[in-house]
Amino acid sequence: MRNIINKLGFPVYWIIALVDMFLIYSNLDDYRYYTKPYLVPVLAIAVFSKIGFAKHIISKVIILLAFVAATFGDIFLLKSNGFISGLMCFAVVLLFYTIYLF
Repeated sequence: MRNIINKLGFPVYWIIALVDMFLIYSNLDDYRYYTKPYLVPVLAIAVFSKIGFAKHIISKVIILLAFVAATFGDIFLLKSNGFISGLMCFAVVLLFYTIYLF
């Protein structure tokens, strides 16, 4: 199973990203509910299938928490009144990245 995810993780991510970009270009924002929430989780699955969890567990947990916060930020930004919540989620993402780098 991990071998399949290893091979297909990033191509699936790029397919979703390209479809999302096409929807943005075509002004079909209503359909982005089907693509945007999946971008970060698919990227996280692809990244963690490549690197695994064997070494540097604390660093990987911090990055995983950043991915989770980014996913919630994307979901909040899809709502018309979710800008502040999305902004706060992305601030948390930056906080996790800062902690990771130091």
